[in-house]
Amino acid sequence: MNKSTSTLDYLKKSSLKDLFEKFSSNEGGLSSSEIQERLKKYGYNEIFEKKVRPLMKFLGYFWGPIPWMIEVASLLSAIIHHWEDFWIIFTLLLLNAVVGFWQEYKADNAIELLKQKLALKSKVLRNGKWLEIFARELVPGDIVRVRLGDIVPADLKLVNGDYLSIDESTLTGESLPVEKKVADICYAGSIVRQGEMDALVVATAMNTFFGKTARLVAQAKTQSHFQKAVIKIGNYLIVLAIVLVALIFVVAIFRHEGVLETLQFTLVLTIAAIPVALPAVLTVTMAVGAIALAKKKAIVSKLSAIEEMAGMDILCTDKTGTITKNELTLDRVTSFDGFKDEEVLFLASLASRKEDQDPIDNAIINKTETLAIFSTFKNFSIKKFVPFDPTSKRTEATITDIQHNNFKVTKGAPQIILSLVKNKDEIETEVEKLVTSLAKKGYRTLGVAKTDEKNNWQFVGIIPFFDPPREDSAKTIAMAESMGVAVKMITGDHIAIAKEIAKKVNLATNIMSADSFSNKSDEKAEIIVEKADGFAQVFPEHKYRIVELLQRKDHIVGMTGDGVNDAPALKKADTGIAVAGATDAAKSAAAIVLTLPGLSVIINALKESRKIFQRMNSYAIYRIAETIRVLFFITASILVFNFYPVTAVMIVLLALFNDAPIMAIAYDNVHYSNKPERWNMGNVLSISTFLGILGVISSFGIFYIAQEVLHLPTDIMRSFIFLKLAVAGHLTIFITRTHGHFWSIRPSRALFWSAVITKLLATLLVVYGWWVSPIGWKLAIFVWGYALIAFVITDFLKVAGYKFLEYRENKLEK
Repeated sequence: MNKSTSTLDYLKKSSLKDLFEKFSSNEGGLSSSEIQERLKKYGYNEIFEKKVRPLMKFLGYFWGPIPWMIEVASLLSAIIHHWEDFWIIFTLLLLNAVVGFWQEYKADNAIELLKQKLALKSKVLRNGKWLEIFARELVPGDIVRVRLGDIVPADLKLVNGDYLSIDESTLTGESLPVEKKVADICYAGSIVRQGEMDALVVATAMNTFFGKTARLVAQAKTQSHFQKAVIKIGNYLIVLAIVLVALIFVVAIFRHEGVLETLQFTLVLTIAAIPVALPAVLTVTMAVGAIALAKKKAIVSKLSAIEEMAGMDILCTDKTGTITKNELTLDRVTSFDGFKDEEVLFLASLASRKEDQDPIDNAIINKTETLAIFSTFKNFSIKKFVPFDPTSKRTEATITDIQHNNFKVTKGAPQIILSLVKNKDEIETEVEKLVTSLAKKGYRTLGVAKTDEKNNWQFVGIIPFFDPPREDSAKTIAMAESMGVAVKMITGDHIAIAKEIAKKVNLATNIMSADSFSNKSDEKAEIIVEKADGFAQVFPEHKYRIVELLQRKDHIVGMTGDGVNDAPALKKADTGIAVAGATDAAKSAAAIVLTLPGLSVIINALKESRKIFQRMNSYAIYRIAETIRVLFFITASILVFNFYPVTAVMIVLLALFNDAPIMAIAYDNVHYSNKPERWNMGNVLSISTFLGILGVISSFGIFYIAQEVLHLPTDIMRSFIFLKLAVAGHLTIFITRTHGHFWSIRPSRALFWSAVITKLLATLLVVYGWWVSPIGWKLAIFVWGYALIAFVITDFLKVAGYKFLEYRENKLEK
């Protein structure tokens, strides 16, 4: 029988009393000794995860098309007794495995650290105290509290509270929320849409009912548009290499050259032409970028989000906590129906809860604690508390006073509280006038009501709050707009508040209410949403439609959110951004999670993502240009001149020298673009092909000098050409990394020194004749001089090429 199925049956049949006896030894939660004992019992297999899995990954680098080709080439070298070739090619195989494994290992470690920062946390009762711990530290027997916006951290049996509305769609496919009550089971990975309850942990991690399914989902990887484009480039280069290499092989057979020697050479040439470093460069560049973003307090949960953010041209941002400080200051209370101002605050504090750390609740409680009336707080006990819900937009508490009288208190959006009271028609105009007047001054408002002896709601009063803009918001919005990103403010507050805050941060004030587009056709709504500078009185479902409408107009949209109901919009957005303090559900849906409040964090992340895009773009151009340069030169030399310009060993060494510095491109210095980055395959192919052809012409120039001017012997000529290909290949990196001249942006130390050291190694190799014929220092210095002159000329031609492409684009736009 399946273990998880039998566990589920046991949970369904067991009473709460049985479960408590089985799992828990005291009502205050598990003791420290019990926790340690159960962590040992239910913890993951550390030896497998830290030792066996990495070893399996390393061995994987000897398996696959590229390693097989290297292994076959090495075997052919042994068969034809080219032992030098054999050991060098075998070294390439080992080095490819070690470098690939090490880079991926570092990238995986970096990503794992990021995941730990995003790890789910859970409120747990231990040693009689409520604590917040990582969900992975839970053990069977723990008592946890789950509430609106939480992701259920383990398989739970509900033990206390009214109800939960649970979204199990990610686990069961069921689209409608399921209601759960005491003694029901909640599955790990489901999302709490409404309610709050305490529960007993009965299974954790892979022992949960959906553990295996959840793990498979977590391991599913998606590719960004950029990754797909670069992989297409890789496939194009592979096809090109195979066609040209096949042509060489066929011609060699017709010329009656040795089959095994030709096969070995063509295999090695194929290996050199195929972008072996492609996966490693992609992974390392993205991972290094993700670490840089984390340092700027933006944690990437999906690496593909980096490219999407680089292309973002519209940012829909929350007002509260992002544009504003979310530091609420209470202003003068307005009371109704004979209540005093301090009574309004006191009743509001009864409908608040300190442990939830809600900004509104904290402001009310802190203010009430300074009043004389607060001394009577101990005379009231809260029998039931219904937390804030985005749908109901209010909290509610059932209270018993010292005389055992029961009544209810609620606080929330004034229009919602107003709809509860019996005398709504009498006070509605006065309340709305007051709310509008305060909103025009930038104040948010909260309505408070309580029930009387007949259980009818009475409107108690209005509490105004002021949430001032952040000092850096105006400057940051101006920065975003200068980078080609339109900022649209999204808020659930009154339209007058939104306009007042927009003025303070220099945003345009064409703020529309959600009603302006919610009932319109898509065609009309698209125009309204695109032209608006922001939206007020917005519900979470409106956010989804705003994103959808903007995407229909070909915008790349960023959307911020923090609540459970924001999750669909965050997933729909090209870049979903969970702001600081967001719920677990919002974090899991978002591509980027902020750990500091404010717009400046988003703008920093935007700059960094554009830098990462630039590095990836540089790699794509380099890889195409270098493959065309080497492959076309060698193929043309063999077909036209019946001359092999380099040996198989030289090709292997060339591949090693070229791949070493390109890894350092992940750490290169680049300038971010002042406009959104879009993948322009036409420009990339044009400029890389142009540079590749210039490289072929330059290579034939050195070939002509070696043969016709210097009259070098064949072996010396090959070493001479090899050094030129090695030095020029490294210099190509410095050409492709900038649109301007190579000196316009200083390269990083890692890139510069890795290129210099590999060039020096190649020089020493040909000067002293390690595995190749020696050429001496005079010829080596001549090659360096030739390569540097060609480098400078190529750089000036590259700048002219970019200017031509820019001119052509501008002409097409007109």
